[in-house]
Amino acid sequence: MFTCTVCFHVFANAPSLERHMKRHATDKPYNCTVCGKSFARKEHLDNHTRCHTGETPYRCQYCSKTFTRKEHMVNHVRKHTGETPHRCDICKKSFTRKEHFMNHVMWHTGETPHHCQACGKKYTRKEHLANHMRSHTNDTPFRCEICGKSFTRKEHFTNHIMWHTGETPHRCDFCSKTFTRKEHLLNHVRQHTGESPHRCGFCSKSFTRKEHLVNHIRQHTGETPFRCSYCPKAFTRKDHLVNHVRQHTGESPHKCQYCTKSFTRKEHLTNHVRQHTGESPHRCHFCSKSFTRKEHLTNHVRIHTGESPHRCEFCQRTFTRKEHLNNHLRQHTGDSSHCCNVCSKPFTRKVRWLF
Repeated sequence: MFTCTVCFHVFANAPSLERHMKRHATDKPYNCTVCGKSFARKEHLDNHTRCHTGETPYRCQYCSKTFTRKEHMVNHVRKHTGETPHRCDICKKSFTRKEHFMNHVMWHTGETPHHCQACGKKYTRKEHLANHMRSHTNDTPFRCEICGKSFTRKEHFTNHIMWHTGETPHRCDFCSKTFTRKEHLLNHVRQHTGESPHRCGFCSKSFTRKEHLVNHIRQHTGETPFRCSYCPKAFTRKDHLVNHVRQHTGESPHKCQYCTKSFTRKEHLTNHVRQHTGESPHRCHFCSKSFTRKEHLTNHVRIHTGESPHRCEFCQRTFTRKEHLNNHLRQHTGDSSHCCNVCSKPFTRKVRWLF
């Protein structure tokens, strides 16, 4: 084994160590004649030069797509062949690219070698550190030429461009639905496969998407990191904060194409539009009744299953719907938030106030 005397990284052979040591060396003899950037290795200069010339000498034999670097072409070809040569010894998951494999292994080991010098935050991947550093510098180097919007991360910029062009390159093998972003495709595919790999360490509940797990864990920890700048209210989710802030600002950016009515939340617009189109995509598996909104289907299904998950902390009575629990709780707390405008009589439930 050959060990680097600077960072103590271990290599299998001397040539690999020698190439690695050049990264630590200040001597970078290979200079770009276009922008002056210097490199320790000639092949790195050659790869960089192609950014200026636009040369893409490496061509895929399956689809004729071309690449500036050979390793990028090799990784691409594996999408056609299905080859995944990098296999994790811990969970047996395999990867087409070595860097994806290395990042995955760090997820098992908990290793976070990339440290932010400004705040000390640690990351498993170098690109995640680079993205984080821009939160300190406010650097947004990726700028859209169509609308002028700029982004801190290249993938966010790429996804934004597809929003302009309408491109949806990621296709589902089960139903042929297409998506602009790969992670949206992966989340969608799990609806077909039933896979929910993100498991809660508190209650063992599992989720198809990591962000759903993160939001769920905050219900256990009580963490509310997203705080309103107008009032002291705080939220577990950023999108909940955004929706709340619009109550202060009056902003309603989501406009109906049929009647020009506008909404603060996109899902409210989606539900409203279905009143125009008559679409009811959420169908009950028990009786085939369909609904415009998913939460209405969820409430309906409980009629069939008998599930009543919302429990009163005072008398342990359970309810199928959260709003029914809230109405019931007012009987214990004495809250009468609905008052008649004519006689000022208070009511615990809005429906009683209306009639």
